[in-house]
Amino acid sequence: MAHAMPVILLFTDLQFNLIVIWNASFIPIYFFLLGIYLLMNLIYSVEVSPVYEIIDYKTWLSYVFLLACGVFMVACHYIFRLFCKYCK
Repeated sequence: MAHAMPVILLFTDLQFNLIVIWNASFIPIYFFLLGIYLLMNLIYSVEVSPVYEIIDYKTWLSYVFLLACGVFMVACHYIFRLFCKYCK
């Protein structure tokens, strides 16, 4: 539920406001914030224990998963933009 609740609240807020603030200039900000999070995750995973089992930074599958997460993030950005344009 910790990961699902923010998404549910985001969709609820989107339905009530319908203010489109997402444009392509936000994508570098997304990747910057993702990079900060991954750096903290890397430090903790290497020094203590992996936060997520699939992202242990020791196998090639970890990096494939991280790349897929980045692609998914950009795809969600454009899907939500289309959704906002459709609802407006």
